[in-house]
Amino acid sequence: MRPRPSRPVKRPSRRSHTKDLLAILILAPAVWWVGSIAMTQYDLRVEAARAEGKSYSIVSEILGKEQEPLAVTTTPLVDPTPVKIPDKEIVVPVVTETKPKTNDEPVVANEEPYPFIGAPLRDPKQLATLVNDTALRIGDGKWENHLSRLERGLVPAFKATSQSNKEKRYDRLWESKYFSLGATQNAFIRRVTPNVLRSLANNEDDGQFLREVMVDPVALEAWLQTVKAEDDVEAGLRTWAKLWRDDPKELRGKYLHLQVAMAVVYDRPMSWNRLVRESHPIDPMKRYRWYRDHDAKHHLETDLTKLQPYELVWVVAADVSEEELDWTLKELRRLKQQTWGQAYGMIRYRMDFVTGGKPLGPPYTDGSLADILKCGGICMHQAHFAASTAKAAGIPSAYVTGEGNRGGHAWFAFLENDRQGSWNMSTGRYADGYSCGMTGDPQTGKAVKEFEVQLLGDKQRRSGGYQLCRRLMIIAGIYAERGESDLQLETLRYATEAADRTLAAWEAYAACLEDRGDQVKLDVWKTVVRDIRSAFDEWPDMRDLADDIEARHIAKTWSTNDAISAYRGKYHRLVKEFPDRMDLILRSIEREASFWKRDPVKNFERVRNLYRETMREHADHLPTFKAALEGYYQSVKGNKEEETMFLNDIERTFRRKLDDGSDDVFRMKTINSLIGIMESYYEKCGQEERCRRLKREAEEIQKKLDKLKKQ
Repeated sequence: MRPRPSRPVKRPSRRSHTKDLLAILILAPAVWWVGSIAMTQYDLRVEAARAEGKSYSIVSEILGKEQEPLAVTTTPLVDPTPVKIPDKEIVVPVVTETKPKTNDEPVVANEEPYPFIGAPLRDPKQLATLVNDTALRIGDGKWENHLSRLERGLVPAFKATSQSNKEKRYDRLWESKYFSLGATQNAFIRRVTPNVLRSLANNEDDGQFLREVMVDPVALEAWLQTVKAEDDVEAGLRTWAKLWRDDPKELRGKYLHLQVAMAVVYDRPMSWNRLVRESHPIDPMKRYRWYRDHDAKHHLETDLTKLQPYELVWVVAADVSEEELDWTLKELRRLKQQTWGQAYGMIRYRMDFVTGGKPLGPPYTDGSLADILKCGGICMHQAHFAASTAKAAGIPSAYVTGEGNRGGHAWFAFLENDRQGSWNMSTGRYADGYSCGMTGDPQTGKAVKEFEVQLLGDKQRRSGGYQLCRRLMIIAGIYAERGESDLQLETLRYATEAADRTLAAWEAYAACLEDRGDQVKLDVWKTVVRDIRSAFDEWPDMRDLADDIEARHIAKTWSTNDAISAYRGKYHRLVKEFPDRMDLILRSIEREASFWKRDPVKNFERVRNLYRETMREHADHLPTFKAALEGYYQSVKGNKEEETMFLNDIERTFRRKLDDGSDDVFRMKTINSLIGIMESYYEKCGQEERCRRLKREAEEIQKKLDKLKKQ
């Protein structure tokens, strides 16, 4: 055969090299990306199989075989411990090490978001995975990663719900225990902070508490609905952890609400004292055991397991010793009588304490509750006795103080019907101008108006609408963290509609609007004000909140005639509907004065006349008279002619309406105090002679008081 002629070798051109290189550069990232997804899916399946106690094999999956049980090594990674999820027992792996002994590489947290849409909501494997991951995070402390995975899964689930359902749009999600755990965990981690969680996990006992409580959505939700911005969450959680571990097995979970109340009250040192003024610290554990054990034996007047944490904080903060609590239970039949309010009147009033000026001296021996019952006392002893014995009986109560025409006074409030949540706010209150009392919030230590206590008894608190409202606030917080401000605002609005007499919801909604500044249209603020007034039609204090919002965001658009009509109209309605609420009437006047003070030169006469008329019309209420004096003086200060008119006005009003020559001890003391205030204004205005005349009057009143001391 003739040989085939050889062909010339065709060499690739530079252009073909370039094409090949470009193809490699383009395909390589794609191949890497596909491989990464595959490996990630492989890792997820391995993790899911491990959570079920099995091994994972790709070949087995392709062939449709059951995965092999995971071999138990001599040094297991996890210790299978049953963890209680409401209504279902699940075996949850509790991490004992942060990494396997056979691998020196650190455990890397999964980056994939938790799925909260569709079938996963009903998949028990998803719940088991979340529970297992929670235990892992307690071990490795990677809470920021856990939080991100939760939020990146929760927000799409929120958005997938139907807007047409409004405040109920998320209800179906909450029916899933997997979702409720994810949502409450998210809010809990945000409120506590990852740093605090890592700090708690350093302690073995606190770490075990976290393993249990962080997979219990009921416990997390109870805490989230109770905690306030002022609470020290780390100290409170350490207290809660001790109480949680102290319950015997048969009581586990029964006293959850009592534990939460203790945690938020005893997040700071608490103490009690008597006459000697020595501070005696209260041991939270002893106090918790006292209430838990006596409730379990049915020794108390209420069933503590049926009270909410926000009610129980008004029980556990009793500033008396355990011995006095025991004494109360022994005396319970005699103390109770028909209603607990009668405990106030059981203390014999000692007028000699008032005239003698030594209410804390003899005949007391130790100032205990038994001592007060034996020796009597004044209003402060009556209120302390009634409130403390109520707490000892398991009844939420508050020690209340206020100022009226006879000076300072103390009374008490208590939960009169624990089934309906209604509070009695008037036991021991004088009818002589004591319309608004103050008390100390046992959770924060701050002074609060008594209406905030009474609001706890509103019937909405016992309805499903209140829980829905609080859940919507949790979701709004998640939206806020993901930068979804529009959805945050919308959800807070839904919260106010779900339970429109929830003060916290309105405050959060108003704050969210204020963060937007001038972006909020005037009509939106008008709607807010209208809706608050409508929701709290019978609550003048909440109408006052609406008036504050109106003054900040709506009044700036008013003309002079609009302002006169609005402010005078509100003032006259208050005087007509709530004539005894002089505190709110005075706030209305101050709000109007602030409006006119925007242009003090132009509106000088308006401001001066406003305070002058207030002083004249309400002189019969001494606290209002004193407040009006200061406003009047500040409006004329520096103008000698106006100052003289001011002094003439206050003396004329005093002579006509206040200087009645009463022999009532309390009235005389109050008038003497008022004269001292008037003296200071005479001195400021350079009227020394008139000042000396007032001093002589005060000395005469004091002589009468001194004479009463000798009787």
